[in-house]
Formats: sequence, structure tokens, C-alpha cells
Amino acid sequence: MTLLRSALSVVVMIALSGCGGPATTVKSHEAEDSPDSPTEKTVGKDTAGTKTPSQRPANPPQPRPQPDEPVQSPNLGDLLEKADENPQPTEPKTRPYKTFRPQLVNKEVIRRIGVRKLTGKHLTLYTDLPSAADIDELPHVFDLAFPQWCEYFHVDAEKAADWRMTGFLMKDKTLFVRNDLLPRQYSKFQNGYAIDNRLWMNQQKHSYYRRHLLLHEGTHGFMYAMLGGCGAPWYMEGTAEFLGTHRWDGQKLTLRYFPKNKEEVPGWGRIKLVKQGLATGKTMFIGQLMKYDNRIQQNDAYGWCWAAVAFMDAHPKYQERFRQLYHYADVGAFNRRFRDLFRKDERELIEEFILFTTSLQYGHDVKRTAIEFKDGKPLTREGAQIKVAADRGWQSSGVRLEAGKTYRITASGRFQVAAGPKPWISEAQGVSIRYHKSRPLGMLLGAVRPDEFTAGEIIAMAEPFAVARRATITPKKTGTLYLKINDSAGELGDNSGELSVRIVVVRSANETIRSRSDQRRSD
Repeated sequence: MTLLRSALSVVVMIALSGCGGPATTVKSHEAEDSPDSPTEKTVGKDTAGTKTPSQRPANPPQPRPQPDEPVQSPNLGDLLEKADENPQPTEPKTRPYKTFRPQLVNKEVIRRIGVRKLTGKHLTLYTDLPSAADIDELPHVFDLAFPQWCEYFHVDAEKAADWRMTGFLMKDKTLFVRNDLLPRQYSKFQNGYAIDNRLWMNQQKHSYYRRHLLLHEGTHGFMYAMLGGCGAPWYMEGTAEFLGTHRWDGQKLTLRYFPKNKEEVPGWGRIKLVKQGLATGKTMFIGQLMKYDNRIQQNDAYGWCWAAVAFMDAHPKYQERFRQLYHYADVGAFNRRFRDLFRKDERELIEEFILFTTSLQYGHDVKRTAIEFKDGKPLTREGAQIKVAADRGWQSSGVRLEAGKTYRITASGRFQVAAGPKPWISEAQGVSIRYHKSRPLGMLLGAVRPDEFTAGEIIAMAEPFAVARRATITPKKTGTLYLKINDSAGELGDNSGELSVRIVVVRSANETIRSRSDQRRSD
């Protein structure tokens, strides 16, 4: 609980989830690579030859913030007020596809230094690594990603059919720098870098992460060429991480994949980065998110950026609005549109994202854990009887509990809490042969969501109380009672059944005497 309180004590804005990665990506706003054009750039000249024209990096290095100076970020409401002070148009502009000056690599230099050329329809890849199946297949994997990028961003694949990138996969980065295959001003990246229609990658330990890095940088190149930009930095990196997280069986490529376990994605580690951020207090909330500068290397940020995009893209309530944002390449217009789209349910988004990151698991089921927020009504004298589904996350009871009053909650019924190797049947107290978050699996949990939300307070559902078969509670704040069974967010799919829950007011001795007196007078 201490770690959670530390991590959430500054919850005044949306927590940014994600998948951070070691990959550091910086891009410019130019365009595409078409090797047959007569206006090609030539790179890889001999030292005495003509070098690639020097360009100013799109994202010049910035001083790192001092870690001992905590950043105070405004909440979304503050940002909305500032946006309203200076309203700007947020309608997307129609942008033609960018046309890139193609790039030729000097064949003599490639031959002399022993670099191989791998060719696909949308990627030409140069590498100093020896031939291997998981390397030689990379242009094909890139080509399989192309129609999925087109579909996600609503790009006409036929009109974009000539789009290409030139890539460099490097075991020895200095070899590429010395021979002008990697401009020195772009060379200080840890894992990957993209600019215009070019990308560079350092060799990776794991085949999966090598592909992930290629797809991440390819997403940046595609967005610049087809959309004219990538929006705000957190969205740019989060979208590249989201689309780069994939499943590949040697024949079929699936982008936007949510890994079921860490064995599927060796070297990826995005969920681990989020958990480490929560444990150390290095979380990214909406204020930090909207000020995130991807020119400053922050490896943990990739985890949070991935998480934010993965959460909003999969959530049934937010998905449609979130998928409008790719229209807004300009950072200012993007941020304004983001605020416009989510101002009406700011609090809900804040709470749900926090709950997503604090319960984040491999195979996390965003749809099943999505909360249908429903304010409760005062409890009648007869009390209330409700059902709690075993295969869902937090569910509103529809009952409003008043501060200072005492209530009794009782639960009955049986449900399935796991399917294998044979069905696990549980009651409201849970099954003690397995625990989740220090409580029996399947135990009924509760939380009172206050009517009023105060900046800095702990999200009630992040610190639930045990109900089990029976609980008596006296809320400190008036609010709606929410309930769920205790289970991992990645393992709700094999649950079934429901609990029957009754909620009644516990009358004090004085109230009971008054009630009997009133009854006698009425008789």
C-alpha cells in the first residue's frame, strides 16, 4: 500500500501508461525514398568523395532536467482553462503524401566494407550482419506491416504503393559512421533512429525486439510520409510502440498485439517499465505527458507512452475518439483536440488509466476491465439487491452510500474463477489455494467512489476493502459503491457466473428506538 500511495499521491492528471523502450527515435519532417529517381541522394562515398549534405537534426539535443527538482504538472482542468483563454482551430487539414528525395547508397563502398543489401517492396535494408533467417526476412516483415499501417491510418494503399524507406541494421555502428552511411549528427542513439525516409538500428540480442524496433521506426517513417507528422511526442512514440508490438509466426504478422506473456516478446519489457515507474514514483501523468520531449532520452517513457496508446485504443468508451487524433500532425492542434475530445469525462479517464497501470498484466483485458461509471441513488429502507459478474472488473452497484452512516454488505452464490486444468468454483470469500494482490483469488472487493474528486487523493478503487461474504462499512465520504471479484486483469476471460449482493443500512440503537416510537404513533 505504501508504494501505491507514493505512486498515486500526485494523481491530479491522467496517468500515462506505456511501453517504454530502449529505442530512442528522432525524426525530421521530410519524405520518401524511391531508388529509381534521377534526383537521388548518394550516401556512403569514400572519405575523399562527396559526403551527404549536412542537415540540422529535427530534434537537437536538449539539456536534461535535474532529477532532484520535481516537476509540478497541471491537471487536465488547468490545461483546459488555458486552452480556452486562447482558442485555436482544431480541424484537421488535408495533407498530400510527402514525396521524398530518394537515396542511393554507394555500391563500391558497400562492397568494400562488406555490407549486405536486402530488398523488399517498401524497404531496402543494409547490414553488416551475416545471413540468417531472422535477419534476411526483415524486408518481408516490413512489407507485411505496410497494409496494416494503411488500414489503421486510413491511407489509400494504392496511392501509397511507391512509398519506401532505406534502413541500416548495424552490428558495428562506427563502420557506418566512418563511411557516411550514418550521419554523425544522428548517431548518438541507443537503439533506433528514424529521419525522413531513413532508419537506423543497432543489432539486438533478441529477434523479437529487432523486429519491434524495425516496425517502431517504420511507423514513424510512414506517419511522416502519409500524415505529414506524428502529433504530440507522447502520441508519436506511443503509437510507434503500439504498432511495433506484434506477433509473428513466420508467415502472418499481427500489429497492435497485446502480449499474453513475456515469453512472446523477449527484450520488449514495456510492462516492466511501467511497474518500475510505479514502484519508484517515476510515473507519467497527463501534465508530464503533454510536456514530454522525445529529444531527451528517457527509456522508461516508452513504457508509459505505449500504455497510454494501448489503453485508449482498446477501451470501448475512448477508442473512437482516440482514433481521430492521427489527423492532427501539428503538436499544438493535436493537444487542443485531445483536450476537446476528453474534457467531458476527464475524471473517468484519470481514474481508469490509473487503475489500468496499477493492475497492468500480460494479456490485460481492457474491454472486460472497462468501467461503466454510474452514479448511485440513495439506499431505501428495504436496502438493495444487485448482481456482480465474475468476468468483469469494477461494477457500479447503483447505490449511493452516505458519509458517517453504517452499511452491511452480504454476498451469496458460487461462480467459476478459473477454467484449468479443471474449473475452480469459488464463493465470495475466494479460494485460499491461490492469492492475487495478497488476497484470496475470487474474494469480493468493494470501494466507495466519492461524489467529489479532490486533486491528490487516492483513487478509491486502487485501494479496495475486502467484502468477502459479509462486511460492515462506514464511509468517510459520500459516494457510489463499486464491487468486483479479486482476479488478475489478464485472467477474467475464463471466469463465469455471478454473486448476489445485498446492501442495507445498519441502524444505530437510537435510530431503532425512534423508528419503533414512530411506528407506535402511526398505529
